[in-house]
Amino acid sequence: MLYHLTHTFKYVADLRMILKAHYFSLSLSLCFLIPACLPVEAVQPDCFPEEGCPTNFTCVEGRCVEPELKLSHLSLNCLDQQGCYDQLLRVGFERACLFLEQPEALFAVPFNFDRARESFVELNLAVQKAPLRASVILMSAHEDSSPCPSSPEEIKQRRFLESCEENQGCLLKLRALTITSEELQSADPLVISFDGSNGQCIESIWREDLHVEETCESSDLDCDGFVEEGLYCESVAL
Repeated sequence: MLYHLTHTFKYVADLRMILKAHYFSLSLSLCFLIPACLPVEAVQPDCFPEEGCPTNFTCVEGRCVEPELKLSHLSLNCLDQQGCYDQLLRVGFERACLFLEQPEALFAVPFNFDRARESFVELNLAVQKAPLRASVILMSAHEDSSPCPSSPEEIKQRRFLESCEENQGCLLKLRALTITSEELQSADPLVISFDGSNGQCIESIWREDLHVEETCESSDLDCDGFVEEGLYCESVAL
């Protein structure tokens, strides 16, 4: 009797395994017939390279992730001329922001202005693709608590890339420079220099309500990298 019961249980277990195997085989066959069929355990991608991701993210293996950081050197040596920094302090300079505009990214990062004008400041930047446009805005105290605009929407809404106005907190804006694919793909640190070929700044645009002119003081009061340009200044004999 015990032998017959044991044999019956074993037969039922074997039958269940056979039925499961047939069911799996039938399900797999149906999946081949239906293009949209995916295994239950399959993880659906949340992006495709041709569709892209939200601004400031990139599509990597089906996932929207922040791009890898690139070591960068930001230089503002042209703003180290005598008189320029004192002039900035007089008009209320408080913070400096680097704006980066890319095909699929837009953001701003604060940086150490003193290091940038004396030598260079080292930054790790989430840069994705070229052409990359970089610009610098020197800002005054403002009602915002953040050191720089915190989102692409804020940058676009307040038109930081187009103008330098009091309601933005902007004091001085340097014209944007373009960085090529070759510069971005180099193994060396990315050099972001706003110095012109003659040592002057690429272009300095003061806020509209600020009128800054050079005087015969051997100083660069308008922060363009030149001292007393356009003036005829006689030296004073002692």
